[in-house]
Amino acid sequence: NHNFLFKATDLAGNTSQASKPLSVQVDTAVDAPVILAVSPDRGVAGDLHTNAKVLALSGTSEAFSKVFIYSGETLIGTALANAAGVWSLRTPSLADGQYSFTAEAIDRAGNISDTSSPATVTVDTVAPNRPSVDYFSPDEGVMGDGKTNATTLTLGGRADAFDKVTL
Repeated sequence: NHNFLFKATDLAGNTSQASKPLSVQVDTAVDAPVILAVSPDRGVAGDLHTNAKVLALSGTSEAFSKVFIYSGETLIGTALANAAGVWSLRTPSLADGQYSFTAEAIDRAGNISDTSSPATVTVDTVAPNRPSVDYFSPDEGVMGDGKTNATTLTLGGRADAFDKVTL
């Protein structure tokens, strides 16, 4: 910050009192915004996989800066950071796929930030294929009749790769 005071001197050499100070802040840079959260993050917390088509992105930037949020190279919206530097944005409806969100900011002095680190999110709204249960063991007595006298069984079958199968 710089404070400037002014005095006037007339032709006779008389000097006035100093003016009220003029305060000027020189601002030449703004830090890149940070994307802190993407929600909802369904399934495994923190894996950035979701079955929601509309997401809420939030993060931080310089206080009162205008934040531009991109999906790849496409601008999807803008948000204003509040006095604490917090901003948020709801995305438009997204199709299934992987998205790389980034942000840039312009502060009140007109400085443009670097691009944020990306937040890569996968949107998957398609239910997995139905798993199959193909066998159990031990199958005692008549094989294949679905009857056993065992109290502990091993079940086997098929499901899509990486799907969690529950009983």
